[in-house]
Amino acid sequence: MKKKITLGLALIGIISMSSFEIMDNNGRAVATGSPGENACNQAGCHSTYALNSGTGSVKITAPTLTNWSYTPGQTYAITVTVSQTNLKLFGLGFEALQSTGANAGTLTAGTGTVLKSGTISGNSRTSVTHALNGGSGTGSHAFTFNWKAPATDIGKITFYCAGNATNSSNSESGDYIYTTSQVVTSPSTVGILEQHEFAKQMNVYPNPATNQLQIMNESNSFTTMNVSILDLKGALIRQQQSITTNELIALDNINAGVYLLKIESEGKTAFKQFVKQ
Repeated sequence: MKKKITLGLALIGIISMSSFEIMDNNGRAVATGSPGENACNQAGCHSTYALNSGTGSVKITAPTLTNWSYTPGQTYAITVTVSQTNLKLFGLGFEALQSTGANAGTLTAGTGTVLKSGTISGNSRTSVTHALNGGSGTGSHAFTFNWKAPATDIGKITFYCAGNATNSSNSESGDYIYTTSQVVTSPSTVGILEQHEFAKQMNVYPNPATNQLQIMNESNSFTTMNVSILDLKGALIRQQQSITTNELIALDNINAGVYLLKIESEGKTAFKQFVKQ
């Protein structure tokens, strides 16, 4: 009987240790909403509310990552801000991935964050996640960590991020999950966009812009243009037809971020990247 009790206690201990690892109060790896991943809002996790259904947000900023284009081998400070009014504890999961789903560059944890890893579709992925109670703040918390770009130009990279706005109840119920992503272009990609002569004749200013944008036609040989604002995934945000070089392009109701301005005139097309503040 004594042996049975001892064995039972041992089994309970093993189960408890396994549960602690699975339910670790640090963040979880591979839960950013990137291809092949959930975003912590699935059954058995923070599933009280639908994804991105609350009044909060998660945003990625990187002040030195100019125009969201990386220089191979350079290290950049990345900030992820998770916000929701009246809440005081926040979490995150962040990854930098190639189009193949593999890691892109190297992540280094900062204050209040840790690194974790998991495997998705054969790719071992590294995630920056929150440490236990590492995301406290009134209404929001900004997590800052470093990302070192790959040593060579590997083309487009995408940052994937999930933010958790919690009710500090020490349980997984009643929390809101938000997701976002950000495409980071390579030097070669930007070069291709501006390599032909028509593109070289077109400039946009101010850049970064706030409420409006204007096209400067250096040759003055194209009197009217059709313009489209696209996000970095190619989705259409806004169009204006038959504008001139002196006409302003309104940027109201467009979220801050990096966009492409597609300029078309007389059968020619150019793409210009700009930042909306």
